[in-house]
Amino acid sequence: MKVNLGDIFKIPFEGQDAICKVVWISEKFEDCLGFVVFSKLNDINQTTDDHDYKLIPIYSGDVSVLYGDIRNISKSRWPIVAHSSVTEQETRLIFHNIAGKLYCGDNYIKELSEDKLSSYPKFLRAGDQAIINMLKNAFNISSNS
Repeated sequence: MKVNLGDIFKIPFEGQDAICKVVWISEKFEDCLGFVVFSKLNDINQTTDDHDYKLIPIYSGDVSVLYGDIRNISKSRWPIVAHSSVTEQETRLIFHNIAGKLYCGDNYIKELSEDKLSSYPKFLRAGDQAIINMLKNAFNISSNS
């Protein structure tokens, strides 16, 4: 299955569904995509007009965009449920720090000075279980084990 910018998909975990939207598909980093997570679980009727995205706490601070493996969507582990064009505001979310350099998606912008390094989120591609753990933490859901 082909994955497109703006695809809305769900990540099932702990009996819930995180509703997410693809805001970046990398051409530089193989099988990598960036996505935002809507603030309400299980609600596929949320609109991107609200830009009501969940901030995800990670060790370096809260982030708006998670980076994962596009094959989770293309192989239907994370099924696509809708589509909505990527907004200008969502495009601004894909500025990230890669090894001290500022990128917008795959596009190099500039070297970051020491005092600006923390101004931009680090590009941290996470594995499937790490993403699930981040979602559980963000939504305050404990394991059913």
